[in-house]
Amino acid sequence: DDVVVAGDISWALKLEQALPDLKFIDSLPGTKYIGIVVKVGGKSFAAKVEDTATGRAFMEKLPLSLDMTELNGNEKYRYGVSMPTDAQYFDKIEAGDLMLYGSNCL
Repeated sequence: DDVVVAGDISWALKLEQALPDLKFIDSLPGTKYIGIVVKVGGKSFAAKVEDTATGRAFMEKLPLSLDMTELNGNEKYRYGVSMPTDAQYFDKIEAGDLMLYGSNCL
């Protein structure tokens, strides 16, 4: 199961008031994601960031504007974006996946 948090989740005006709502979301089964919008070349794409140390570090860098290098007509990359890592193996990579390669290549 996936849980995507894609906007306002609480009517609270202060963080401590929102804690019960955040704890409820955290108690839900499944992987937690945060919804964002990525803009590339004037087009907007919905994206989700996994709620991990790396994902949270990425979110702290937003808003972020990067010039990326083209690779093989189907990938773009940028060195110099340092974040904590938790290396994982993926069976497949799909169009639109945003990944950190090593600790400094997005």
